[in-house]
Amino acid sequence: MNTNNFEYLQNQLLNLGFGEGLTSELEKQMKTGMPDFRLSASHEFGKDKMEAVLHFNKSEKDGNEMYFFNKYDAMLMNEKHNARQTFFINNKGQSITFKEACNLMNGRCVHKEITPKEGGAYKAWVKLDFSNRDDKGNAKFKHFNENFGFDVKEAVGRLPFKELSDPEQMATLIASLKKGNLAKATLIKEGNEQAVFITADPQFKTLKMYDKNEKKLYVPSEKVDPRYGLAPSDEKRLSEGKGQVAEVNNSMVMEPSASLNNDKKKDLLAKKTQSHNLLPKKNTRKGRGQSMG
Repeated sequence: MNTNNFEYLQNQLLNLGFGEGLTSELEKQMKTGMPDFRLSASHEFGKDKMEAVLHFNKSEKDGNEMYFFNKYDAMLMNEKHNARQTFFINNKGQSITFKEACNLMNGRCVHKEITPKEGGAYKAWVKLDFSNRDDKGNAKFKHFNENFGFDVKEAVGRLPFKELSDPEQMATLIASLKKGNLAKATLIKEGNEQAVFITADPQFKTLKMYDKNEKKLYVPSEKVDPRYGLAPSDEKRLSEGKGQVAEVNNSMVMEPSASLNNDKKKDLLAKKTQSHNLLPKKNTRKGRGQSMG
């Protein structure tokens, strides 16, 4: 057995959140010399029970036969639903951890460094698109990179959270949100503290917030920075010709378009003209002392 290969895979399993419980079974399977093998793992994250089947294959690298961790098939089970998804291991960059897989399968977003086949690595929020699946039934990923314009710190700062006053607590909260967790926070409301749970929602450039009973709470819509463009709803209005862009206090806002104002004026003018046409005409004749209606 290749000792270096074993230690590398052992550390990889630890870093991906599968723990030390697989170490002895990993060593046992590697000693068999089989071309491939599988390991099983399970863990509970709060109310979520996760199970996984890990796939290992042997191949040659630099003249040496080595085992590689290629992918794991994950299954989520909780009170709301069951879900299955395959996550591939990126041996050249960051991979989805077991806990992050749980968060993604619950519909939340995770902030990761993406290493494409071509081009340099970049950071992005990723989310599973359950309405768009491949031929094997796996949900495809949606990516929201930094150019998309979601700033999680700014989104948290829109609400009066107690953690905002403590840099260390704020850093911990942001790190938790980037992992896709349903992070616990303290909302200051009318001078009182209220425990809430928040999660990042980069697609709509805001947060999702829930009370202790998982009831969804109101969150203000995103602050639109001129660098980031318009909110999705305003982009739709703009494309339909129902508004025009203006910059107010360093923010992009929508105003009714000139054409829309003109249309309204035309409508009002038409109504005014029409109402005048309904008035009885006066018929004045020369030499007559009265008018005829």
